[in-house]
Amino acid sequence: DGGSGGDGGSGGDGGSGGDNGVGGDGTAAVNNVTAAELFRRTGIAASPTALPAEDVAWLLRAAERRMSAAEAAIRCNHPRVNYGADIFAFKECGSRGGNRFD
Repeated sequence: DGGSGGDGGSGGDGGSGGDNGVGGDGTAAVNNVTAAELFRRTGIAASPTALPAEDVAWLLRAAERRMSAAEAAIRCNHPRVNYGADIFAFKECGSRGGNRFD
């Protein structure tokens, strides 16, 4: 849930103080956790600087392709699910209803 325990949430992980900053290899490190490790643990991406617009556009297109594929698979394999309205949980995707997806 992002709470204490070293998973990138509150409780000192990612807060102020500690070893925060950009490492010599250009990777962001927060309390000795790199941005890549934070993404693997939590699914949250972080960058120490703003990304170029073309990189953001590329990431958006990639995310939209993945979401479209997931939506199509759910509609095909689970036709009774009212995608966007129903609450459901599958290994790959879940929804809390109201077009909120995880």
